[in-house]
Amino acid sequence: MDYYQVKSGRYEARPFFTPDGTYGRIRWWACICYVITLAVQVPFLDQLFYVGPLVRSLGGADISWIVGFGVASLLYLAGGEALRPGRARRGMPAADPVAS
Repeated sequence: MDYYQVKSGRYEARPFFTPDGTYGRIRWWACICYVITLAVQVPFLDQLFYVGPLVRSLGGADISWIVGFGVASLLYLAGGEALRPGRARRGMPAADPVAS
């Protein structure tokens, strides 16, 4: 989601290795999305050690990975759009309002 939607495929490799660079030290929104996604997957898990409460109604199918992918993608996209300063994409030139 970050590559295709938030950054539109425009990354700079050098700032990945600079702690105070464009990408920063830790992307807290990504960490929060990860934890929420793990929690949302639990009811859909069908593993040896745990069977979620919704698995029986799905005929024993473990669809946790599908649910997780969808939730993580939507959360990250929403957070990437909302948390972006001025809603302008980092590393991309700002849109010219006159040309629009």
